[in-house]
Amino acid sequence: MYCYNHPDRTALSACTGCEKLFCRECLLGVSDNAMFCARCEALKASQDMGVDVVREREDAQKKAKEQIRSKKIKQKRTRAAQVGIIVVALIIAFIQVPKMNSALQQPAPLRVGDYDTDENVNECITALWHVSKKLQNNELPGTDLFCPVGKKDFEVIESPGGDTIVRVSQPELYGFSEMRVSRLHPVPEVIK
Repeated sequence: MYCYNHPDRTALSACTGCEKLFCRECLLGVSDNAMFCARCEALKASQDMGVDVVREREDAQKKAKEQIRSKKIKQKRTRAAQVGIIVVALIIAFIQVPKMNSALQQPAPLRVGDYDTDENVNECITALWHVSKKLQNNELPGTDLFCPVGKKDFEVIESPGGDTIVRVSQPELYGFSEMRVSRLHPVPEVIK
């Protein structure tokens, strides 16, 4: 037989009030050869004093338990919100990975060739891109397209294979031996 409050302890005796078994520590009051547990002793005392102490104690215990329960619920909600924020941040980061990778990669070249170029060369290459677009639409460049330094029209050459090649008239002004684009090779070529 074990104590009602402490299941690992051997019971000493039963409470005279509730008749439950209790250990020495749990049995408090002894009066008229009767032993009482804490609850029954309080009940007896409250009946003697005309005050319901047990009810007040039980209400206080219920209130304390409710406060602990509310605190645990609040902690769970806070933790769930934190996990939610972390998950959203990870999703956003995962979505942004391709953008971050493209930002870290070197930009695509303006033309074929790995030479450093200045602003004038870049403007000429941009003009070659416009010429390339016209060639892809089966049009020839007009006098409105030219390179900034020479301000001369592009030279149009029809190749025996049916390709139309458009080259810069004076590529040496830009420090190159050849600057061209063609219908079959639409990316501007820059040759040193």
